[in-house]
Amino acid sequence: MSTDCTPTAERFSGFADLYDRYRPAPPPAVAVREAVGPDMALMLNPFHYYSYYSREEALALGRGLEKLNSYWMEEPMDEHSTASYVWPTEQLDLPICGSETAEGKMQTRAEWIVRDAADISRGDVGDLGGITPLMKVAHLAESFGMTRNVMSCPQACQFR
Repeated sequence: MSTDCTPTAERFSGFADLYDRYRPAPPPAVAVREAVGPDMALMLNPFHYYSYYSREEALALGRGLEKLNSYWMEEPMDEHSTASYVWPTEQLDLPICGSETAEGKMQTRAEWIVRDAADISRGDVGDLGGITPLMKVAHLAESFGMTRNVMSCPQACQFR
């Protein structure tokens, strides 16, 4: 039995015609778009659920998600290379959302914001180390005209 989990039309044979229309978007994203219609915002986080993408693969995936009229793509590559994110962010009309979990707290987020490594800055109280650092990042993003997405995730509650 193969351990290759690459999304292909063969694995999603019922969606083969849709897959070809939206290639290279992953078939599950195609199926969701077809199921919910064009008016619902779709967001994909391929970093945590698919695999590590190279810049070129991230760009190709982003192009496919643009065809699906997706709202954003979060962290398509390893977050430790801020420079790797600048190029696809410049190339895509699809907003890139990051850096949610990269080490370095607000200093790392500041580097992402200043370098335009993402279109949407993302994090939460737990990732950034508290409300004060979260607010500092939110204000910095605002000063650069960047959208800020604050998550509410269960791990933040673990810092009691």
